[in-house]
Amino acid sequence: MMNTQEDNISGVITLLESTRLILSHQRKIEELRGEKFNVFSILRMESKENATHSAFLGELLNPKGSHLQGDIFLRHFMNVIGLNEFDTSRAKLKLEKWIGKRDDEMKTGGRVDIFISSNKQIVSIENKINARDQNAQIERYCNYNELEKEHHVYYLTLDGKVASQVGASNLKVGTAYHLLSYKEDIIHWLDLCLKEAADLPVLRESIKQYRSLIKKLTYTMDKDSEQKLINAMLKNYQASDYIAGNFVRARRSIGHELQKIVFDKLIQTFDKGDFVVALGNTDHMYMQIWITPKVDEEKKYCFGIESFSGEGHGNGLLFIGIHDKNGAPGKKVFGDQINNWWPHHQRLTMENDDIFLSNSEVLTKLNNNPEYKNKLADSIVNQSVEFISNNEAYLKK
Repeated sequence: MMNTQEDNISGVITLLESTRLILSHQRKIEELRGEKFNVFSILRMESKENATHSAFLGELLNPKGSHLQGDIFLRHFMNVIGLNEFDTSRAKLKLEKWIGKRDDEMKTGGRVDIFISSNKQIVSIENKINARDQNAQIERYCNYNELEKEHHVYYLTLDGKVASQVGASNLKVGTAYHLLSYKEDIIHWLDLCLKEAADLPVLRESIKQYRSLIKKLTYTMDKDSEQKLINAMLKNYQASDYIAGNFVRARRSIGHELQKIVFDKLIQTFDKGDFVVALGNTDHMYMQIWITPKVDEEKKYCFGIESFSGEGHGNGLLFIGIHDKNGAPGKKVFGDQINNWWPHHQRLTMENDDIFLSNSEVLTKLNNNPEYKNKLADSIVNQSVEFISNNEAYLKK
């Protein structure tokens, strides 16, 4: 006999309550271990791909790193990714390695986040925390050939996802390039590094701090808590299915409330001014707001704010930018370009922190704290007005 809708809702409530208790227990464990104190979080460096993640990983992987442990960490890493034959004793590491002038048409050049070379092999790692793939990015790296060395390209993300069509086209995963995840591969490697650093207190605790950060970013729990959560989900499997099927809709509803508040405030700001403010289609993947100059009769260029959905550029990074509705390639870039449609943009922040509407902490505060929601909306509007003022002349020209 099939479950009724009331049964499914009851199962969802039961599962959510079980999850709440498991998470509460997990947080208490973290507090007892002192894991709430994290230097990366305190310094607001959690999501900085190069300044935090590539820098820390690179320092540990570098045989000449300040850890003074030679190639032991690099050896463990190569074993984790399956390159057991890589000669770590002669390895050299470089961050932001320049491999030639970027040419998207020929699919060559660019800068590799983490570049490790040895006698006969090269490992290139593209490190993605929040940034969107650049045009032909993985293809350009795969096409790089230094002195006929065997080249291994890895795409490192929080959860091990594949590169986008924009970055990798039709390259085959596992052949042309390989996937790595922070959640599995990096945490496993850091555990191996911790064993090696057991008698080196400063190094050991630094690795622990970074490991805690990765667990936070990847929603990784201790094995005991994780198994309890899995058991609760399996016990209420249909409820789990309902939650999974409606999770994105729930997240988007929070983003839409913020979008509407920002929209209303912008309407008041530009009332009877030189711009028309329009609310983007709420069913659109990125849920934008458009601010278009009245002088642009053909409406080719405008200012835009996205993404209120928690999806899109930079894993739901909220930004304002100049939007070129034609998106023609080969145009001169005005400033900080995302792609052909966004030739110039600026990240929107709250108290100097980037705003990600995919972040569970931000979404929780938005849903439960009206004061925070209004404060965040004011911050978005003020920065947007300033950006528009600074770039209005360029846009109209």
